[in-house]
Amino acid sequence: MTFVGLRSKVRAFAAVLLLAALAACGSGGDLGTDPSAPPAITTQPASESANDQGTATFSVTAAGEGLSYQWQRNGINIVDATLAVYTTPALSLSDSGAVYTVIVSNGGGSVTSSPATLTVVPAPPTISAQPADATVVDDDTATFSVTARGTAPLSYQWYRNGAAIAGATAVTYTTAATDVQDSGATYRVVVTGSVGSAQSRDARLTVAPRPPTITTQPANASVALGAGASFTAQASGTGPFTWQWYRNGTVISGATSSTYALSASTYGDDGSLFTATATNGGGTGLSQAATLTVNASAPTTISACQDITVAGAYRLGADLSESTVSATCITVTASNVQLDCANHLISATATNASAVDVVGASEVSVKNCRLQAERMTLTNATRVTVSANTFSVPPGGAESTVFASHGNRLAINGNTIETGAINSSYGISVGIANNTISARVGTSGPDGAVKVAWGSGTWVFGNTLDGRWNSDRGAAIRNGAQAAVAVVDERDIVIDGNTMRNLFTCGVELTGNVSRLLVRSNRVENAGQCGFGGNQWLSISESRFVANTVDRSGGIFHLYRTLGLRPAGTVDPEGALGADTAVVFRDIVVDGNVLTTPLPPDGVATVYPASIIPVSDLMDYPLSGPGSVSSIPGERAAVAGDFQISGLRFVNNNFGRTASGPVSFGNGPFTAGVVIDGGRNVCPVAGLTGYPLACN
Repeated sequence: MTFVGLRSKVRAFAAVLLLAALAACGSGGDLGTDPSAPPAITTQPASESANDQGTATFSVTAAGEGLSYQWQRNGINIVDATLAVYTTPALSLSDSGAVYTVIVSNGGGSVTSSPATLTVVPAPPTISAQPADATVVDDDTATFSVTARGTAPLSYQWYRNGAAIAGATAVTYTTAATDVQDSGATYRVVVTGSVGSAQSRDARLTVAPRPPTITTQPANASVALGAGASFTAQASGTGPFTWQWYRNGTVISGATSSTYALSASTYGDDGSLFTATATNGGGTGLSQAATLTVNASAPTTISACQDITVAGAYRLGADLSESTVSATCITVTASNVQLDCANHLISATATNASAVDVVGASEVSVKNCRLQAERMTLTNATRVTVSANTFSVPPGGAESTVFASHGNRLAINGNTIETGAINSSYGISVGIANNTISARVGTSGPDGAVKVAWGSGTWVFGNTLDGRWNSDRGAAIRNGAQAAVAVVDERDIVIDGNTMRNLFTCGVELTGNVSRLLVRSNRVENAGQCGFGGNQWLSISESRFVANTVDRSGGIFHLYRTLGLRPAGTVDPEGALGADTAVVFRDIVVDGNVLTTPLPPDGVATVYPASIIPVSDLMDYPLSGPGSVSSIPGERAAVAGDFQISGLRFVNNNFGRTASGPVSFGNGPFTAGVVIDGGRNVCPVAGLTGYPLACN
């Protein structure tokens, strides 16, 4: 063998040895690790100290291949404690002194750590749930509570305005009966344990006045002409109260005590209704209505149709009849007149004939009549009462309607209209109360069983209004009355305590500019679309819808806008009202209204909104095309800059959880300050993002 050949063999042998060594170590392995070696603990678990009710964490560091861990407590395996780190569950003082070890294992063997000792010390108190602020009504109690953690036993001491409350040593504290003077007081609690104490936040108490409730109602009164009358009411709640008396819904100046004394009665007071309100910081209580009857002495007997041109008392001695077209049986033009029909019939059977007309007179009473005529009219009259009469349709007629025009402090109270309506236009402080009205049936039914237009100060109170709709929800043509109360371009109007049923569209239908409207405590039953709605030229401002109930309807509200801005001279038939200058929906409060048994407006829909007030879509106004303007000369279409929409506050309403859709405020986005969430509203809003009401 040559030297060169020997050198080649040596090189080959060295290569074989190197490959064998690499194979034994594994590809890319640690040339210094023996896979059969047992584990070695490089960092032992340390002893730990923890608070009572806290936790402790132990850890170990070990070297070796394929390591597994098992922690032990006092020599007993801990279930599922198989990681290099172990955290205890919540500890107690009895855990103090426990010893924790860990066994580290692999294929080469196992090793047990050094013991680590746990020390548990008492925990100082900490407050996990603070006392909350409380709001109660005067004379109610308030309860404050706290949740605290720490080593037992814990003791509690409650404080009011920084002073300890004797005997208040539990986790909750209930006050004695509160007083409005307690409002603003603060309550806190100090929790004390064996090692320290913790003090809660100050919880503030708010005590609201208890709203007034009328406990003694004013009583009816009957007096002779010229005699005085007195009405008294009493209220419970948090005093003192601010009292105000009303005559037929109109404020009586200076009548601001719990008793109102009328010094001298007139015929214009006969049949009038007197109510009182008591008000405090918590709300207002409204009394029932007391009726004043003014009795005449030695009335003149009437036995034929005639004009009454002399003041005095008149009493029918027989039934009367008028058969001339467009004629009137009795026309009253004198002031200070009482017409008592004594339940006799006045019949005006011809077309457009009237049973009784009052023209230009004041201080007049028309009562106890059975009126069979197409109409009764009150024109340019002041302080006239129409009470306790029954209206019926003459043979061949369609309806019997009371028409009032330019009335001042009229009162239409306690009448029964079998088929017809009451219409008041250009009135000032007109009262329409406690009437029972059934509207005309069929496609030519009235706009409303009661219609008020172009006036101010109207009071619609305690009426029972039946629109006589046939309940066909799929019909496109009106049947019966459009609404129970139709309001057109009115201000300072109160619609209160009425029962409205069987309406083609809504209980109350609004048209034109409506401001300072109060719709309160009404019940709407079986309305085709809604409780309260409107659209044509509609603007609403400074108005409230409070404590109304709507049953068997498509929703509580359907308020939107069609048609444009009317020029001056075209808003009303007499051209008395100014031009429309904007489209306004602002400063509207919707409080405590309820929808029960929601029904789809078309009778078949399965998804529909419980109410529609599309504030984010310019009230659904069609900026162009059909619906943007009417046929009124000079009317212009509204533009986006004409709309003033803000301050619609919703609180404590139930919009009908069973309805499929939410209250529709439009498609958004919702500008801040437009819809204001006052809280406690119930409505179906699942899946909506950015909805302006946080519904319950």
